[in-house]
Amino acid sequence: MLGRVLDRTPLPDLVFAHISEAIRDGKYSPGDALNARQVALDLRVSMAPVREAVIRLRDVGLVDVSPARYTKVADFSSPESRAAVSYAGRLAGLALRYALTGDSKDARRVLESTTKLFARADSPSTRADASSKFLDATTGLIDHRRQAVHLAEVALLAHCVLLSAARTTDPALKTDLAQPAMALAATLREGTPSDVESLVCALFSLLERA
Repeated sequence: MLGRVLDRTPLPDLVFAHISEAIRDGKYSPGDALNARQVALDLRVSMAPVREAVIRLRDVGLVDVSPARYTKVADFSSPESRAAVSYAGRLAGLALRYALTGDSKDARRVLESTTKLFARADSPSTRADASSKFLDATTGLIDHRRQAVHLAEVALLAHCVLLSAARTTDPALKTDLAQPAMALAATLREGTPSDVESLVCALFSLLERA
């Protein structure tokens, strides 16, 4: 792995990032087998960090591991996986309730800009992109590292869920998303943190049904 000698990131984290990005980018499809030994060979690492990464991928919900240690990419259309979308909204809403205090004009402007992406989102890829950008912006406002990592992991699963949606275009959904998205954008400009929290939760609950 290029630059690994100078990279202080733990190997399990690097392996996790490699596999999760491959799943996110569609290099693996739901149900595809994940060959841990081949991953180790490709990345020139031992099996130990790969096993640790697979456990984390399983805990996040990106892969399923059978008792016989057969690992495959998760089914993102399952109710358990789809629940990650509204859960991400609840986490983000709670984070913003505490982050948008005092002088938070710059943060509000960034969030408002990403929120408007939802109003134009009319396909799985654009909805996934809007979700990721909004949640990434929110994650950057969280001071507690463990909480930030947790939201980032849930956001990753939510992205995969939205991207794997069977429908490619749904004009009715675009209309449904546009109204709450613009309401959230307006509230981010001048509303209270608690109002922002409520609207974020509502938007992602609707997004879960996409």
